[in-house]
Amino acid sequence: MTFVNRDSHASWLLIVCQFPDTEIPTFLTEDEWLFVIEALREDYKGQPTHFSVQFIWQALRDWKTYASALIYFWSVVPLILFIFVDLIIDFTAH
Repeated sequence: MTFVNRDSHASWLLIVCQFPDTEIPTFLTEDEWLFVIEALREDYKGQPTHFSVQFIWQALRDWKTYASALIYFWSVVPLILFIFVDLIIDFTAH
């Protein structure tokens, strides 16, 4: 019996050459294939199927974009300083 994990199906579909929507992949049974197709339809319900420049402008106008960028910046800069503080002190001491 082959087990298909519903939580991780999207990660391995990124590297599958035979996308399940177009043809049945050779490594899946028909029941597993139907399960994956239904899980994909459920995951993408309500999401757009096309790309639009409007999506970029929506992201740039959203405050959460800048808040997450600041949180990332505030967590990475101290880490980099902690890693390279010895090099920085040695360089400035000479």
